[in-house]
Amino acid sequence: MANEEIDPLIGTKIREYEILELLGKGGMGSVYRARHTYLEEERAIKVISGRLTGDTGFIDRFIREAKILSKLRHLNLVQLFEFGVLSDDSFFMVLELIRGESVLQRIRRLGRIQMQDSVKIIRDAASGLHCAHQNGIIHRDMSPDNLILLSDGNSEITKVIDFGIAKPMVETSLQHITSAHLFIGKPEYCSPEQCGLLDEGEVIDARADLYSLAITFYYMLTGSLPFYSKSPQGYFLKHAHEIPKPPSAHSITESFPPGLDRLILKALSKKREDRYASMEEFITDLDAVSAKQSASLFAEIEPGQVFAGRYLIEKKIGQGEMGSVFKAQDRILKISVALKTVSLDITENEETVERFKREVILARKVSHPNVCRVYDIGHSEGIHYVSMEFVEGRTLSEVMRTQGRFPVEAGIALLRQILMAVKETHRLGIIHRDLKPQNIMVDPHLRPRIMDFGISVSSDVHRITQTGALIGTPSYMAPELFEGKKIDHRADLYSIGVLMYAIFTGRLPFDAPTPVAVIYAHLKSHPARPSELIPGFSAELEKVILKALQKEPDQSSGRFWNATNPHSRSQ
Repeated sequence: MANEEIDPLIGTKIREYEILELLGKGGMGSVYRARHTYLEEERAIKVISGRLTGDTGFIDRFIREAKILSKLRHLNLVQLFEFGVLSDDSFFMVLELIRGESVLQRIRRLGRIQMQDSVKIIRDAASGLHCAHQNGIIHRDMSPDNLILLSDGNSEITKVIDFGIAKPMVETSLQHITSAHLFIGKPEYCSPEQCGLLDEGEVIDARADLYSLAITFYYMLTGSLPFYSKSPQGYFLKHAHEIPKPPSAHSITESFPPGLDRLILKALSKKREDRYASMEEFITDLDAVSAKQSASLFAEIEPGQVFAGRYLIEKKIGQGEMGSVFKAQDRILKISVALKTVSLDITENEETVERFKREVILARKVSHPNVCRVYDIGHSEGIHYVSMEFVEGRTLSEVMRTQGRFPVEAGIALLRQILMAVKETHRLGIIHRDLKPQNIMVDPHLRPRIMDFGISVSSDVHRITQTGALIGTPSYMAPELFEGKKIDHRADLYSIGVLMYAIFTGRLPFDAPTPVAVIYAHLKSHPARPSELIPGFSAELEKVILKALQKEPDQSSGRFWNATNPHSRSQ
């Protein structure tokens, strides 16, 4: 508009930063989008007026705090790059530029935030705040508008922002902080001690952030604040004296996890000594509540139930560490499916969900009669699921356990199909990494289907395992996987070599009482020749098996380069 005042900083420079636009303005200062003129990177600059404090030591305190904040590195904290004082006694902070939706915006858009998403957001925020607290920083303005949700397309993380008014833990009391009659924080979310309930000599500590985070959690889950007032003074009185009703007392359609009321109300205790002693203790209790919620969700999936409005559950056909597998009728596709479920258990952080998504991304790329077909992915009632082809039959592990070793002709026919399926996955740049009998379904006609791409790797899906984490089944893993070396498709060929040995001899090439002993055997020992175990064993078949089991994949005596043409050097 013609009469709209143009911010005088826009178009100017602060150090090496060109001010591009005003992002927000508040009582203490303004936030701008800026570009570093040499690095050509965009960042946020917060400019705060020194006139607001009425305290000659305010800039000194700001500098002490900014030094601490600039050293903090945490996924869930906004990054502070630089700070300084301007000629007019204003000071500035150069921060990571974050573009995303705030929790407050999401609540206003949706009315409230679903249980599983709320728990994830709060856990992220608590993790970031715990890092700040360990370094002596209290946020002091924890609220939904200071939590920003960022999406990378596959997952979402929470960033805690606006530490611009935070104070070091040991610094001072509320009375001194507010000497300029400036209340720091938002009345709806402030702790009783921020409202003035401190004895002489006491200072605000990390438990004030915990209280404010619990208010935020309450609001996210219910769409309502635990206290309402028409004035800041009214909020102060309610924080000091009114006991909120449990969050579950609100009209929430989702089942409320046992223990979540207790967790939130404990964090909202009037006396800070009655709250959790630290964010770490709060996170531990939150994880325990989430685990119970996961167990209760799985217990609720019963035969006869329609899950996700689509799948008529017939029976449970498997149970694992991450969840359950059910036989169900897909009422849209009109076919029988295997429904693989995994809970959004916060104790798994994001690794389980990312692994689950990766399995679907990879498996859907493969179209082969010997690879289990994947149909759909989704989530409902706190449970992520994948629907896939239902194969009538047993795992190869079960077949081997009951049948023993295979006749040569039947074994070769089975392995040829497995090799053709693996050839197709390798053509698409996918390494399975966990080929074993438990991951191969066999129908009544002995036709195999390879399943479980949950720990596979490919060029377009990032590995998310922690450094040093062992992923796979030691009895079937190639030596290079134990040594942390870069792997290629020949790791799968080694696993097939182990599988061949077991199919034709009825035993594993390396068997030991502990996983460590098995790993050592893969690295250092040589298996007994099949002909030593079974008189008259085919010399040609033995040669193929032992070549696939070579320790080094790329030496002259290494493994085959191609799954279906052992003598070819082309991929």
